[in-house]
Amino acid sequence: MKKILYLFLILLLFSCKEKKNKDILNQKTYKAVLKEILLTNIVKQDHKKIDSLNYNLIGLAYKKYNIDSIKLENTTEYYSRHPKELTKIYQEIYQEIKKTSDSIEQLMPLQTPKTDAIKIDKTRLNQKINK
Repeated sequence: MKKILYLFLILLLFSCKEKKNKDILNQKTYKAVLKEILLTNIVKQDHKKIDSLNYNLIGLAYKKYNIDSIKLENTTEYYSRHPKELTKIYQEIYQEIKKTSDSIEQLMPLQTPKTDAIKIDKTRLNQKINK
């Protein structure tokens, strides 16, 4: 009887051992998909008035990487149980976006507003308040 109990416990331990799900994306692809979805959401927020962006841009990312929402959800669930790996992925995405952003800023520096125009507005505002 003890042998059966030990055998059962050993089988239970092996069955509880986490198996890597075959229905998840590898780390490189998951990072690329997350980055694309993140950038897509940024573009959608910045250009809400553009009708041509009303179609499902995230669906295009699914098509590009040949995945579906279920596979992405399974992958997200997997990496949420592995926070060190997920943190690494997000840090890499941040670095890539920052590098791209820095390159764009070097090519097209942001135009700063003319300080004279701001001073005039403040002066006019003060004049109206004092009247």
